[in-house]
Amino acid sequence: TDGRTWTEGYSNGVLHIPSIRKLQHGGHTFIRHYSNTPVCCPSRATLWSGRHAHRIGHVHNGISVQGVWNNYEGLPDNFTDRIDQVLERQGYDVKVSGKRDWSSGDHSENVRLNSWTMYTKFPYDIPGAGGWQDETGDCATEGTVKAGSKSAHQVDWDTLNKTVSWIRGRVNGTTAREKKPFFVYQGMNIVHPPYVTNEHYFNLIDPSKVEVPRWDDLKNLHPCD
Repeated sequence: TDGRTWTEGYSNGVLHIPSIRKLQHGGHTFIRHYSNTPVCCPSRATLWSGRHAHRIGHVHNGISVQGVWNNYEGLPDNFTDRIDQVLERQGYDVKVSGKRDWSSGDHSENVRLNSWTMYTKFPYDIPGAGGWQDETGDCATEGTVKAGSKSAHQVDWDTLNKTVSWIRGRVNGTTAREKKPFFVYQGMNIVHPPYVTNEHYFNLIDPSKVEVPRWDDLKNLHPCD
């Protein structure tokens, strides 16, 4: 996910995530990664298509765009070779749930990545008041802690529970369909700002273990740093 790590020992073990740790100890943990592009929607588009960002051409608002360059660009609607589509054609039972956000125009309206596309006019609808819609305000949030222990992301967890039930049905099933190999993707909205949690999980964090890294002078940093 964006700007996070689950590595054991991170920040003196401040993260209380026993379920993630159980998965790590029973499987494989990959600690080095490469992303074709650092932007949300184009990154998903490259992952699902197996193509570089500059090789995902599409038509947007009637204009041919030779690549996915910012957060309003992704796979064209008529794209038929995503991972899930290819596997389904090969006989896999496929389940895709939650946040997808890999198609052109799906991420949000009139967004751009400041540092890469500041001086480039792309073929998007301009807001009625003119100008561009900027995302840096999302990066400036200080987060919210809600009272009690009720989940702040219940919609995500409801979707996840349905996916887990689907997997259990395939693992324990006896029908021909349930014996097929399967592919599951679960997307979550939790990873994005604005950041929200509840008192229960917030209080599991020991602030004395949190190490704040040294920052350069703020005027030298990008707004999303």
